[in-house]
Amino acid sequence: MRIAICTPEFGTEPGQPVGGVAAATEWLVRGLLGVSPDMDIHVVVTPASAGGTQSGWGKFPVSLYRVRRGRLRTQLGIFGASDVHGLLSHIRPDVVHVQGHASCIDGAKFPSVLTIHGIPEKDTLLRGGRFASLKSAFVGFRESGPRHRYAHLIAIASRVMEGVRKDCFKGVHAIPNAINADFFISGEPQSPRLPIVLQVGRVIRGKNVMGLVEAIAVLAQEVPEVQLRVVGAEQDPEYAERVRLRVRELGLENQVLWLGSLGHDALFSELKKARVLALPSLQETAPICIAESHAMGVPVVANDVGGVSEMIEHGVNGMLSTLGDTESLIAGLRPYLKDAELAKMHGESGQQFAKRYHPETVARATLEVYRRLAD
Repeated sequence: MRIAICTPEFGTEPGQPVGGVAAATEWLVRGLLGVSPDMDIHVVVTPASAGGTQSGWGKFPVSLYRVRRGRLRTQLGIFGASDVHGLLSHIRPDVVHVQGHASCIDGAKFPSVLTIHGIPEKDTLLRGGRFASLKSAFVGFRESGPRHRYAHLIAIASRVMEGVRKDCFKGVHAIPNAINADFFISGEPQSPRLPIVLQVGRVIRGKNVMGLVEAIAVLAQEVPEVQLRVVGAEQDPEYAERVRLRVRELGLENQVLWLGSLGHDALFSELKKARVLALPSLQETAPICIAESHAMGVPVVANDVGGVSEMIEHGVNGMLSTLGDTESLIAGLRPYLKDAELAKMHGESGQQFAKRYHPETVARATLEVYRRLAD
């Protein structure tokens, strides 16, 4: 079977994904090759900053294409998709799997399935800035029509189906994102010695690092040795500087560490040290970092937004906090920082929950969708 996967993000080499969509796509590709080694996979990255073709992807037999697009063509959506359409006509796949933005192709022209990783118009609004509402409305217009031109839809969380007309699709399939198989540690998680809070995600307003810093300032009075370690690229320098300034005002320079973007091995090491993962985001769909933390036996405290409540069972494998309520975030983190054994117990529950994210499990479910489309 020949599959073309269209995605806005994909690592140049294996093990170097930048962003949740890139990570989910990489581990789907690896999972598919694991369960079906003869599968012919072509990954089309669009829009890309530079074009080019790559035969082979590390040790994997994957053809990689990068389709450069200007800003105008990207904003035109399916009206500017002839470049990708031409490439797909050349590849001649049995199935086209689009990750992310529906408007990257006209889904009605190919046997296709769309995985929604989020609702772009909502994400645009949350990024804020000038004309945010107008930009959000435009993105909604660009995406909503093309979204319903696909035969099949994969929903990584039920919340992504809000506002989506299910009757437009021949099939709607609940399949979560795959994560790196290396995160599935064997045996019981160890009790972390230090009360380390880890945050993983791009340093942008939507991840609400500022809110977490405010919570740490309060908790430091009760647990003086608490440490916050922030993993992620600073994609909004102005916001990052405001957070750093607040850290200095609160006297937390020695307790808040900025680690930047990390590769697989370094992130694995950070999760192994952490007592709890914190994700006080303003909006999420089904964060990869929550699944990775569960697999590593690390409980999670996260705002109850998007599909987060489908990944965290409150008081069992983590805690749900209330959006905009710092006291709720503090109340979720406090028990883990004060009780390492509780963190270990909830981490063990998370490991059982995480089995659904294993690349092989996700690949087998996705392969069944491909077969339905190819028949």
